[in-house]
Amino acid sequence: MRTWATCLSILLLPCLAHAQDTDNDISQLLAACPGGAQWLAGKNAQMRPPATVATPSQSALREELLQMGAEDQRVRAAMPAGTALTPEQTQQWQQVDQHNLQRLRQIIDRQGFPDSSQVGADGAAAAWLLLQHADADPELQSRMLAVLVAREDAAISKEQLALLTDRVLVAQGKPQRYGSQYEGVGAQMKMKPVQAPLAELDQRRAAMGMMPSATYACVLKQM
Repeated sequence: MRTWATCLSILLLPCLAHAQDTDNDISQLLAACPGGAQWLAGKNAQMRPPATVATPSQSALREELLQMGAEDQRVRAAMPAGTALTPEQTQQWQQVDQHNLQRLRQIIDRQGFPDSSQVGADGAAAAWLLLQHADADPELQSRMLAVLVAREDAAISKEQLALLTDRVLVAQGKPQRYGSQYEGVGAQMKMKPVQAPLAELDQRRAAMGMMPSATYACVLKQM
């Protein structure tokens, strides 16, 4: 079963990729933020043993997606938080994302977006991660978001759909819906514009299983 540390490193995008991927690290980060410990306790209480599923029909593709996802996280984890990237780091990051995007396009063109019956829950989640970081092709992100929203595949969580939704909206120059996208303003992290009414932001986030916006902002600030 995937640990909450891994889940949260995905939910918080590259920021938590700089932390050690352990439950203890995540618990400490959340404990230092308002509502963090309560949110994590609620998440843990909702966890269920993984259901027994059939062997993925495309095991080779699953392994490839997992390797691509691991490489995606490797280059991000190697970047020091709070510092500007060197030209070499930028080039490495771009090369990995370009390779992953090109291969993801090939997979989608051949068979559509892979689902858990084909590549397992972890393989489908890896494919989502690659799509989330495919910012060079916002049209692909938007098109696949519609596919994932319509598909009933438990491998793609509500949180992941919310993250991709915000990514697509921001790329389209529109206010995001769930407040997951931030930008650096000087030494501070600032939330990008959010759909009104802002007072309902946490209700929208809760409906997607996301932590309160104040907790999220706190963790980003710590990172």
